[in-house]
Amino acid sequence: MIFMTDGFNTLSQVGIEHNGRQTDEAVRVAYEICDNIKYDEIDVYTVAYNMPDVADAMATRNLLRQCASNPSKSFEAQNAGQLKSVFNNIIGGIGSIRLKFRPAS
Repeated sequence: MIFMTDGFNTLSQVGIEHNGRQTDEAVRVAYEICDNIKYDEIDVYTVAYNMPDVADAMATRNLLRQCASNPSKSFEAQNAGQLKSVFNNIIGGIGSIRLKFRPAS
């Protein structure tokens, strides 16, 4: 799985909508989702694309690094050329594509 973002994790769920502004809750849920995906033994690659160079972006960068299956699967690209290189690295690391089926409970 590839998890890519170009922004901050700022929206949280309120009812069925995701228009809340509880950043801590949004980050907590993102970590929980990443943990669940990795628990299912799904490789997670992360990409921070064109992230601003400001202190507030560090929370997103840390989330992406920790969400990746391992540090070598976490990338950052600032422009289209770097992004193409990142995806070439990811493709080289995947080897073969496999689908995982989990029947509904």
